[in-house]
Amino acid sequence: MENLVKVRLTDRKREAILDAAVQEFGSSGFENTSMDRIAEVANASKRTVYNHFPSKEELFVAIVGRLKSRCNSVQEFTFDQEKPLESQLRKVAQAYMDLANSDEFKDLAKVVLPRFLQTPELAKQLLGDSRPGEQSLVNWIKDAQQAGRLTKSDPILVARQLRGMLDTFAFWPQILGSEPPLTKKQQTEIIRSTVRLILDHYATPA
Repeated sequence: MENLVKVRLTDRKREAILDAAVQEFGSSGFENTSMDRIAEVANASKRTVYNHFPSKEELFVAIVGRLKSRCNSVQEFTFDQEKPLESQLRKVAQAYMDLANSDEFKDLAKVVLPRFLQTPELAKQLLGDSRPGEQSLVNWIKDAQQAGRLTKSDPILVARQLRGMLDTFAFWPQILGSEPPLTKKQQTEIIRSTVRLILDHYATPA
């Protein structure tokens, strides 16, 4: 029991250090943030910080891991032959809309994106060829194609078109600070029109 308590305390301290790093990297930038400052914000000793994360680079890798985990936590989408495509795809779009509107997700993205833009090779190294949270949607599209409900197009292309249109309204303007978060009414309309555009192009004739 005592060991379990110690593990939980250690895990909480690790998360507190990560939270502090996200906050400081987001407000001051990766290069301008010191490990001393992260220790101060996390209310931890420098030794504790370095025990968990020997360098800022390892802290950044852990933040990318948290971002990927958040993306991959989006529910699995299961294609249902008996249900209308539009209602199914609206639920899919809403899940990605909820992710894009999450404060935690946006905070993580504001830390990760600037470094990835500066060092594309780092993005390749940490993300690979796939995009976090994409596979479930790709699988849904493949199943809809197998059932003859969607045309035989590249499922990755279709998935990225859907997410790209949503992100144009629900992610990038907010990340850049040019627009406030979408209202529920705005979300509903963007999801409706985006789904219709996808289905108008890819749905097979009834």
